[in-house]
Amino acid sequence: MRGADLALFNTTSTKPEIPRLVSEQEYPYRPDVNLLNTMTDRRIEHMQRLQKAYVDSSLAIAIDDEMWNGLRTNDKIDNSYHRQHYMYGGRCALKLMINALVAADVPAPNAILDFPSGHGRVMRFLHTAFPNAELFAGDTNESGIAFCQQQWGAKPILSKPDLREVQFDRKFDLIWCGSLATHLDSAKVIDLLDLLTNALSADGILGITTCGRGAIWTQNNMFSFIEGDRFDRAMKQYAISGLGYVDYSWTQAYGMTWIHPHWMVNYIAGRDDLTVLSFSEKGWHGAQDVWFIIKRPLSHWYDFNRD
Repeated sequence: MRGADLALFNTTSTKPEIPRLVSEQEYPYRPDVNLLNTMTDRRIEHMQRLQKAYVDSSLAIAIDDEMWNGLRTNDKIDNSYHRQHYMYGGRCALKLMINALVAADVPAPNAILDFPSGHGRVMRFLHTAFPNAELFAGDTNESGIAFCQQQWGAKPILSKPDLREVQFDRKFDLIWCGSLATHLDSAKVIDLLDLLTNALSADGILGITTCGRGAIWTQNNMFSFIEGDRFDRAMKQYAISGLGYVDYSWTQAYGMTWIHPHWMVNYIAGRDDLTVLSFSEKGWHGAQDVWFIIKRPLSHWYDFNRD
């Protein structure tokens, strides 16, 4: 055996040096257990709300619900699938909102806006999860907001095509905006973001969906949101600015929008009163990206007892 190998077996036993430690008496610290317990209880409560909403939410669907009728037209499958698909959209939205509330470590919201609400695909789950909250249904669809009022007690807010003309007379703790920025040009997307972020209370949360890489893949590999030539025009804009928009063939000033994450980040970067809470690529319906933005300024600092 060589000398180098013998050295492996000829080690001497020595006691390791006792490490020197900072004195806990001189520099004492323990987190506030009461605050930690409150945070834990709050998270458990949020998850219990989600569980209840999954089981107990209303299955009522209005016969003139545009989303419902669109699914029935596009999905050539049995009727049970239509209802499953419809309810999934609302249930998934609530799960995302619950995750955002947990991440932000905030209590249950007192005032919630669903914008656009349609006929309550999401509202029904909000109603069950937050029975003590004031619910608001905002949409240009008068039948939709009337249905939300009748079924779930939501206060109707009739919106307008020009979002710069929309005014809210209060602030909201939670706003859900599913599939609206996905249909507007860049100027209108900015109007929408301005409207909703300015309507947030302190520590209020906006959840808003956009179409990005997932929706591009869907267009190219599964089904078409829009005709190929129009899609190509939108993609050219998308490549240049990060936002590509084109009208639908059957209307004007309403179409399909693809937004790159850097476009959204650039918008938020211009607002020191906002913070990105989370970004979930393809988080809604397996195609739309989901942003959660909190009305928490850059000056917000950590808390030793909570964080």
